[in-house]
Amino acid sequence: QMCKQHSNTVITELISATSTKQPKIASAAVESLRIHLQSEGLPTFDKALLKDIISLSVQLFDSTVTSVRSEALPIAISLFKVFGSSLREKYQNLRPAQQKEIDDALAQLEKS
Repeated sequence: QMCKQHSNTVITELISATSTKQPKIASAAVESLRIHLQSEGLPTFDKALLKDIISLSVQLFDSTVTSVRSEALPIAISLFKVFGSSLREKYQNLRPAQQKEIDDALAQLEKS
């Protein structure tokens, strides 16, 4: 496992890279972010960084890059596993199809 300081630095850089205008870089950054979140877990991050991750996860659903959008749901699910339904309000402004996708994934998560 990575030390907390290095992990926070990596996440900060990945978040920054997701907003690049080059789709391949943005896609790689989001995929790397998802992998990092799933392997390191969320509780290891600073609270300010967690807020940035939550905010980014909502923004990813609106990306014009398909591969970036496809990572939005797995990242959101990782967040819901830690924070539970308290995050629901953050995702309320998504399009109905995206909201249904999240609702279905959360229902599946609750069953397991």
